[in-house]
Amino acid sequence: MDKEVINEELLNAAATKALEVFEARQAEVAAKAAEAAVAHAALKEEVRAEVKKEMEAEPNFKAMFTVPKLTKPGDADGEDAQTKAFMHWCKTGDTRPADHFGVQRVGDAPVEFTHGSYKAMQEGDATEGGYLVPDDFHNKIIERRDPMSIVRTSGCQIFQTSRDKINFPIENAASAKFTLTAEEAAYNDTDRVLGEVAISIYKFTRVTKVSEELMADQAANLESWLAGSFARESAMCENYYLTMGTGSSQPEGIFAGGTSDAVTCTTGAAISAANVMSLYGALKPEYRASPAAGWAMHDATSILLRKLASTSNWTFGDLYMTIDSEGQEKLINKPYFTEANIKQTSDFTDVMIFGDFWYYAFVESQGLVVTRNPYIYEPNGQVGLFARKRFGGAVLQAEAFQIMKTAE
Repeated sequence: MDKEVINEELLNAAATKALEVFEARQAEVAAKAAEAAVAHAALKEEVRAEVKKEMEAEPNFKAMFTVPKLTKPGDADGEDAQTKAFMHWCKTGDTRPADHFGVQRVGDAPVEFTHGSYKAMQEGDATEGGYLVPDDFHNKIIERRDPMSIVRTSGCQIFQTSRDKINFPIENAASAKFTLTAEEAAYNDTDRVLGEVAISIYKFTRVTKVSEELMADQAANLESWLAGSFARESAMCENYYLTMGTGSSQPEGIFAGGTSDAVTCTTGAAISAANVMSLYGALKPEYRASPAAGWAMHDATSILLRKLASTSNWTFGDLYMTIDSEGQEKLINKPYFTEANIKQTSDFTDVMIFGDFWYYAFVESQGLVVTRNPYIYEPNGQVGLFARKRFGGAVLQAEAFQIMKTAE
């Protein structure tokens, strides 16, 4: 046999043998891996069984790794769990639930826990001043703030943004109706006039200082006070700029952006029933028909309206000011809102507005964020709770808001 042929046969035999050895080793490795996987699964089940046994024996064991479950707003037990968790965070800065220490309960049962409900309300930098308030407390604040905020009850358009400005395209002139056109005649050519409203976002802040003693006093009902405080101050801020914002380095309010002097009272500080009806009529029917049409004035002005006399020996208030089944006060069947910063009739300026609040755009960024700083006021024995929010607003159509003015 030829030497080259012999070498080729030996080479093929060696390669076949090497391949058989490799495949045998691969099978051995696979068998060991399968055996290890079975052992791992068995160990995992054993550990799970031990953990379950431990948790059933001691409910608080579960709280060591998890946080309070977000419950439905308005549920009494849920609110209790939320506010206690928030208070634990206020006092200690610790994001573990208070039940970990055996002090938090809802009724006779331990608080239900689940993983991951401590989240930032919106985006924020935790390194710039502490930890963000958990979502469940934010829900409670909104629940109590909404009934007080005109922005959130009048029908304003509310937008969310992550930018510092948002633009709204608007019509600068009313659209023209279709034109009657003869057969083979030219189409009516009317240019549409468009414009733009740019709304900038501004930052608003509030700090609440709480003494260490008050923070530690469980009988002080501090959590309800804090919720009410943030709610009230947030609503006051929104109401002020919705109505009185100048639009210069701050949000634009409805008095600054509406149609001024639509009605001017001719009897000085006095408002007549005819003035009110004139203001009602000054708003175009298409705006009056809107579900968001309403009035805004100082509370003292609304009292004056209730006292207005009429020729039929009935007061204006008896005839035109009502309260619906949900407790909403209405003037000529449209809701009215009172704000303490709107001018009174004795100020001889813009005192009342009637308009379609849907044409007011309220733009907010992040929502309400609260951070805790236990060090900055520590020499005074206080903990600082810093609240911030960012929003802007503007009137989208001036003709949608008609203003009454008293004259000297």
